[in-house]
Amino acid sequence: MLLFFFYSAVTAFRLGALHLQRLVRKAFAVPRFFFNQIDGKHKPDDKGLEFPSLEEARTEAVQYAGEVLRHQPDVIWQGEDFRIEVTDENQLLLFTLIVVGVDAPVSGQSTNRALGPSA
Repeated sequence: MLLFFFYSAVTAFRLGALHLQRLVRKAFAVPRFFFNQIDGKHKPDDKGLEFPSLEEARTEAVQYAGEVLRHQPDVIWQGEDFRIEVTDENQLLLFTLIVVGVDAPVSGQSTNRALGPSA
């Protein structure tokens, strides 16, 4: 009987400690954001980055888009919108950054799908 009581107390202690660990982890968790690139193809971010706030994730999305466009500037002129869709760990869409290149109608080179070819 004493052994049973001891085993029950140890089990309760371990379960309590485990629950406490989960609560602490959740309270101090830094959210992970995923930056999915869409430019005619969907390029999902399977690793994500941790930021303490949504504002910092927004800043990162703009900087990431800038880096992509710096190395691949033609991506916005290929007839597709360039997007960075930012999701949380549950794949809930938090915001979308969209970059679109639009030629002026006088150039005769309109590539914007909504405007169609210039006359």
